[in-house]
Amino acid sequence: MQSKKNTRAAHMGSGGEQARRPLLTILKAVTLGLLVTMVLLLLFSFLFCRQDLPLTLLNPLAAFSLLIGAFAAGYWASRSIGQRGMLTGASCGAALFFVLLIQTKAQVDLTALIKLAISLLSGAIGGVTGVNRRHGSSKIKPRRKEAEK
Repeated sequence: MQSKKNTRAAHMGSGGEQARRPLLTILKAVTLGLLVTMVLLLLFSFLFCRQDLPLTLLNPLAAFSLLIGAFAAGYWASRSIGQRGMLTGASCGAALFFVLLIQTKAQVDLTALIKLAISLLSGAIGGVTGVNRRHGSSKIKPRRKEAEK
């Protein structure tokens, strides 16, 4: 009689290969999320330089950039993995937030906690969207009309 562990290992293929794949996918997705966030931040900084925008828009635009980056990371990761979209997306959002928090050496205050909530929620929504997205064409194909008698 095989134990549960041996049966599970047999289904997984070569040991930890499948166990490492989601982590690698999440790492790639967080990199994608960072790129999306940075491109949006560069775009918004360009707008601030060219236009006379109030500085009160700085935090909302930074939060919006994080929202879109976390959504993209969650969407891509869960679309690649194909299961557990909410957990995968929220993991991507959290990882993206903490990478940015460490990189910027920001203080953990109310604004940071709000941005953490934004990245968790948008990553989870992106993950659910990525898992539930149909593969192939997104257009609805019309039904064939039955041959008229």
